[in-house]
Amino acid sequence: MTSRRLIQLGAALAAVLAVLSALAEIPPGERAAAVLRDAVAGKEEGARLFALEKAATLRVSGLEEAARRAATSSDRVERSLALEILARIDVAGNGDLFLGALDSPFRSVRLRALKALVMLPDPSFAPRLIEVLEHDPDPDLRALAARGLGLPGAPEARAALRGALANGHPVVQAAAARALVAGGDLGIGRELLARARVATGTERRKLLGLVALVPDPGLVPPLAELLEDSDSVVRVAAAAAILSILEQSR
Repeated sequence: MTSRRLIQLGAALAAVLAVLSALAEIPPGERAAAVLRDAVAGKEEGARLFALEKAATLRVSGLEEAARRAATSSDRVERSLALEILARIDVAGNGDLFLGALDSPFRSVRLRALKALVMLPDPSFAPRLIEVLEHDPDPDLRALAARGLGLPGAPEARAALRGALANGHPVVQAAAARALVAGGDLGIGRELLARARVATGTERRKLLGLVALVPDPGLVPPLAELLEDSDSVVRVAAAAAILSILEQSR
């Protein structure tokens, strides 16, 4: 072997040893984070999905760019996990991705997008939340949208929430009532009670259940009149509403 070849081998060995030495000086946590970041940004689907799943439960810096790419994936799982990661990084800065995800045919994608959007009381999100409240096929997601609309104080939110009270699924109605209360609309309690007075059967009891969500002590006297109602279930519903209102008003 020539001396030139020996010199080349020696230089290569020195370079390898330098790399190994540098790696040894990097804390294990930083090395582990780098492995996770590389996998999330990588092209190997299995490793990428596995890394996204793990990253969604951890706080690792430097994932936003790769997560944004994954958040546009046509794969339900990949997109859902990416949105979950972005929700922990920056909701406002990634608002376009969360809003776009509301149009996904997959419930899990829409759910993660909604959970992120309702964390940020931004009035500009209200129109899209109203669309979900009025048109999403899943009542749990409509209820989540209702809760989000109770925060921004957007003018159009109140009308949409009142509409949900009139036409919504019971879960959606309860969320709409709480959202209106959160927005300072205690007057909804008297409106619901007026509707309950003329309603019958299950509808009457359901409306009294919504009245119970409004912490307005002024509702107690008219509710007390229903404690003498001929329908025993109505009496119970009125009693429960009174006790709930008094407890919330303490």
